[in-house]
Amino acid sequence: MISLVETAVGKGNAPIYQLKIVLLGGKPPVWRRMQVPGDARLDWLHAALQVAIGWTNSHLHAFQVGGDRYSDTRHHFAEFEGDPKILDERKFSLRQIAPRELDAFGYEYDFGDS
Repeated sequence: MISLVETAVGKGNAPIYQLKIVLLGGKPPVWRRMQVPGDARLDWLHAALQVAIGWTNSHLHAFQVGGDRYSDTRHHFAEFEGDPKILDERKFSLRQIAPRELDAFGYEYDFGDS
């Protein structure tokens, strides 16, 4: 879930996003809260999530927003017919995929081994 935080004076015009990251399926729930710039590219956000959660960037990942999937297209091969198109995460910012407060999106990690 996203909350917008006021930007600091003189720090630029991008809003600061406060993210609540919740890992699904855990008991007790595992979650992190992060503040990141709204103009952060998704590849940078992926790296920040890896650090915040303590992962080692050793699996495929994707951001899921509605019917759109964003990932590192350098690691994906030609899609099969009917597979959703994978958009290049290096070309999109957090503000572009979640422009409004309370917007939500999915972050899949390790989906390539299924």
